[in-house]
Amino acid sequence: MLVTVTLIGLGICVIGEYRTDQLDASTIKSIQDLHASLIKDGIGKYDKAHNEMPGYSWKACCMYDYKKAFKDTAIITLPVKGQKPTAVPGLYTVQEGDTFWSIALKDGKEGITVNDLIVANPDVKPSQLKVGQTIKFGTAKNTYTPTPEAPKKEQSAYKYPLPSGVLRTCSTDKPAIEQLQNALNAVNFKCGTPDGIYGVKTKGAVTRFQKVYLPYEVDGTYGPNTKDKLQAVLKSKGC
Repeated sequence: MLVTVTLIGLGICVIGEYRTDQLDASTIKSIQDLHASLIKDGIGKYDKAHNEMPGYSWKACCMYDYKKAFKDTAIITLPVKGQKPTAVPGLYTVQEGDTFWSIALKDGKEGITVNDLIVANPDVKPSQLKVGQTIKFGTAKNTYTPTPEAPKKEQSAYKYPLPSGVLRTCSTDKPAIEQLQNALNAVNFKCGTPDGIYGVKTKGAVTRFQKVYLPYEVDGTYGPNTKDKLQAVLKSKGC
């Protein structure tokens, strides 16, 4: 639990996905004790979610009844010592605010990655998830991420091998750029006829790809993260 203080309020932040998970007893008790102390000391006038505070309306709050969750009557289910975690469901229904990144984080046992979700759900664009949409979750395990005992696959073994390193507008490695252009065209991020030149069309195709699969790194430059996601998308399309 993290407590932050600003000029307009005091925030209690609890780490977890509480649209699907349940607060444990110790966390609820800590929040209740802190809340009771604040009331006793006459600190604060309102209980609000962070997106109800001035300047925070842009940041969506988890859609759950947080006040109900903190009541003394809340039902608390503690894990049994030695009990194995519940298996991750094969399918998952998208909730408000979900992304492939947040969904992958729900799995604390199986090790499912964003790239696994991309490969297992080839017709789903991570940037266009819809509430109520069903995606493959538990069944996505190791669709991209190899098991520890699996040998590493060399790029030469792929239909569309991807270059290593960084490529951008000033790059002159024509064979590497052609490899990138072939791969982008294969997954319908068209950049024209491969010519080994990192021009406007190639940069534009990389940028469009990043907006869909790498929204936190949209710069039109091909690097390790873009390569990783492009490899996953190629596999999801059977390329």
